[in-house]
Amino acid sequence: MADFEVAAPTSADAFARLAIELHDAPSVEETVDAVVQFALQALNCMYAGVTLSTRGQQPEVAAVTDPVVSDVYGLQISSNSGPLITALRDRATVLIRDTHTDDRWPIWAEKVARLGVRSVLDVPLTTGETGRATVGVMGLYSAEPDAFSEDDEAIAHILARHASVAVASARHEETMSQAGAS
Repeated sequence: MADFEVAAPTSADAFARLAIELHDAPSVEETVDAVVQFALQALNCMYAGVTLSTRGQQPEVAAVTDPVVSDVYGLQISSNSGPLITALRDRATVLIRDTHTDDRWPIWAEKVARLGVRSVLDVPLTTGETGRATVGVMGLYSAEPDAFSEDDEAIAHILARHASVAVASARHEETMSQAGAS
């Protein structure tokens, strides 16, 4: 996987390179790895991760930049509650400005704050014109409260859109390869 040099995180060139990188990734795993690495460089986050969703199954942790993200996801997947689950279910972005003061998921927020995470931005990965199908969620995490600006959120949405298409394509290609091998 190539490393991204992002001088201006919102530049069209950076996203064009990302689109090519995602298209050229030979597997779903490498696709989501490219997404989280780009997120670290392009956004105001300390950690990033992607969970993927398959209808009727629990979300699957597909890529994380740090074990803290695995813990954050594990808490939500085991309890079926939290911003990740809400972003998947409602196909909506969830922003937590400060885990110390957010009261939507108090038990989860307390545990996550103890892990050193203060800000969370979960963006659904959706496909289709109206975002009918959710393929997963990209999670961004910071140790600073109120870390994500409106610009960060806008960039996260652009990245999520690229990631959604790339993941859906990679999954389709893997399915076709498996079908051909049978």
